[in-house]
Amino acid sequence: MPDLGPPSVDIDACTGCGVCVTACASMVLALSPAAHGAKKGRVRLERPDWCNACGHCEAVCAFDAIRAPLPVPAGTPVPPKGSSVDPASLGMLLRERRSVRAYRSAPVPRELIERVVDVARHTPTGTNSQNVHWLVLGEREQVRELQQRCVRFYERLFKLVDNPVGRLGVRMMAGPQQRAQLEEYLPVVQEANRRMAQGDDRLLYDAPAVVLVHAEAWDSCSAFNCDTALFSASLMAHSLGLGCCFNGFVQQAVENSRPLKRWLGIPRDHRCFMAMGVGWPATRYRKLCERQPAPLRWLD
Repeated sequence: MPDLGPPSVDIDACTGCGVCVTACASMVLALSPAAHGAKKGRVRLERPDWCNACGHCEAVCAFDAIRAPLPVPAGTPVPPKGSSVDPASLGMLLRERRSVRAYRSAPVPRELIERVVDVARHTPTGTNSQNVHWLVLGEREQVRELQQRCVRFYERLFKLVDNPVGRLGVRMMAGPQQRAQLEEYLPVVQEANRRMAQGDDRLLYDAPAVVLVHAEAWDSCSAFNCDTALFSASLMAHSLGLGCCFNGFVQQAVENSRPLKRWLGIPRDHRCFMAMGVGWPATRYRKLCERQPAPLRWLD
C-alpha cells in the first residue's frame, strides 16, 4: 500500500482520553504529559513513520480530534452502537450461502461485481497492507478461454500420473498425501473431461464471470488476505442474489502454469490464491445442509 502519511491531531479538540493510543496497533500515537494546570495530556505523534493508515484512531475518537491519513468519504454511514446484524441473521447467512454450480446464461453487470469488490475491500488484511488484487473475467469468451487453458493444464498433469515414468516423477516431487490425492482424482478428472467433450462444463459450470485474487508471494499474510476478501465478496454477492463457487482447480492451474499466468497478466512475483465463479443461480437451495462437528480442542 502506498505511504499515505500519519494521522493529524487537532490539539484543541483532543481531551487526552487516550482511547486512540490504545487502538493504535502500530504504536504511532502517545500521550504527552499534562501541561501545568491541565488534568490530562494530549495525544502526539510518537512514531509517524510507523502508521499503516488503518483508520482506527479516527474511528474510535468521540471528539473528532484526529483524522486518519485516508479520508472517509462524505455520506459514509455511522455504525450502530452494537452490531448491525443479530447472531441469528448472521448464522443464517453463513449457512444459506451455498456453492452454486448451475447458472442462468444472463451476464453479470460490471457495476454489480464492482459493488461486490467495493464492499469486500474492507475485509481485514495483515498489517493493513490492503494488497488484494482483483482480476475479473466478465465476458463469455474470456471465461471459455480460461476453461480451455485449465483443461489443457490438467490433461498434461494427469497424463503424467497415468504412466509409470510420470508416477515416478510425481513420487519424487510430491509427498505421499499429494500423490494419493492425484491418483484419487484421476478417474474424476477423466469423467469430467468426457462430459466436457459433450458440452457439460464440469470446471466452471458455465459461470458467466470468474473472479481471481492474487497478491505478493513474499507476503506471509497474502493467502489470508486474498481468501478472506474473496469469501467476503461471496457473502455480498449472495446478498445481491448472485451465486458463487470457489474453484481450487482453477487456482491450482493458474498458479502452476506460467503461460496461463502470463495470459491473465498476473505479475511473476504474485501468487493466485483463489478463483470464484459468479453468476445468476439457475437453482434454489430449499433447505440447509448439515456439517460434521468442528474438531474443537481447548488447551489444558
